Amino acid sequence: MILPIIPARQVIVVPGVPEVPAIPPVTEESDAVDVITINDDTVNSVIALINIMGIDRTLVLWEGPAYIAIGNWTQDQANARILELI
Repeated sequence: MILPIIPARQVIVVPGVPEVPAIPPVTEESDAVDVITINDDTVNSVIALINIMGIDRTLVLWEGPAYIAIGNWTQDQANARILELI
C-alpha cells in the first residue's frame, strides 16, 4: 500500500547510529512511503515493514505500555504513526 506524504518532506531513509555521531541518519525528500506489512504480535508490539526510496526499514509502531494503550488500533492510526516515525 502506498501511503502519500502530503506535502512531500524530508524523511529518514537510513537511520543513523546514535552511539556513533559520525554515522548520521540519511534523509531524502519523499512524497510517498510503501507500507509492505504491518504485524501485530498480539502480545506487546506492532511492527511495520516499509520501503522508502527503494530501501526497506522496520518501524516499531507501538511497544510495551504504548501497545497496551493503543488497544485495537486502526489502519488510519497505523498510517499516522508511520508518518510520525519516518
